[in-house]
Amino acid sequence: MTSEDVFEWLNWLDEVTRVSDQWCDWLLRVCDTCRVMSNKRKGLFVRPDGTKVNLSAIEWEDYKKQIDQESMHLRKTEILILRRADAWDTKTKPKEGLFGL
Repeated sequence: MTSEDVFEWLNWLDEVTRVSDQWCDWLLRVCDTCRVMSNKRKGLFVRPDGTKVNLSAIEWEDYKKQIDQESMHLRKTEILILRRADAWDTKTKPKEGLFGL
């Protein structure tokens, strides 16, 4: 591998790290929101003023659709990263020598 290849690989690795951080942040946010939404759905969510908040079935379905749409972008990005990983794997495999050694 040339120094240009190493530089390109490091840029790719930086992108992988950035996308991983995005996935982590998104998953944490979704888990926190799901916890609140689930409690609202069960009628267990109480505002500071003491009033209960209930979530309708339609609101719950809308939320699930929103999460599915958000996850689609991250899934597409993941596929691109995996394809590039395969390309790097192929690029960095040792080549056979002149005599097949």
